[in-house]
Amino acid sequence: MMGILEGKWILSIDWIKACMKDREYVSEELYEISIDVHGTRQGPFTGRQRALNKV
Repeated sequence: MMGILEGKWILSIDWIKACMKDREYVSEELYEISIDVHGTRQGPFTGRQRALNKV
């Protein structure tokens, strides 16, 4: 929860697998979690946008 409030990327494990496969960091956008176990959509994205707009 704090990560979302602070605007951190919340990614699936597939991002780590893709980075390991390519042996470099890959774009986070394709791997951002878009829905949580409660059905809330775009929580991490919204949190990042709010954190960016505060600056």
